[in-house]
Amino acid sequence: MHSCYLVALKHVVIAEDVAQAIRDHDPAADVILGRDPRAIPEDHVPLVAFLGLSPAEAGRLPAVQDLLARGTRLVLIGDEAEDAGEGRFWWVLPRPFTSDAVLALLVRAAEERGSQAAE
Repeated sequence: MHSCYLVALKHVVIAEDVAQAIRDHDPAADVILGRDPRAIPEDHVPLVAFLGLSPAEAGRLPAVQDLLARGTRLVLIGDEAEDAGEGRFWWVLPRPFTSDAVLALLVRAAEERGSQAAE
């Protein structure tokens, strides 16, 4: 089974940059690109969802709550996310970002998932 990631950002170029960084790290990954977190098929459970949302928006969207319930780690991108900082249910990818910054979040998510599985 391939790893799955969601990249739902309004800016296509930024979304492609994030997707390419994921593919560089995990060439077999299933990377779903869209502008809306509802873009993910129901039978896919992303390890990480990169979302162009504020924490308040993420908290209000049922699709995002569904991702959290399915064990997806959220990474928020944008001014409001950067101003709020990390929270219990999300991390922040500050801009401008590098491939290494995306990779660090992927590794962090994998480590978190591994420690949860060990509990």
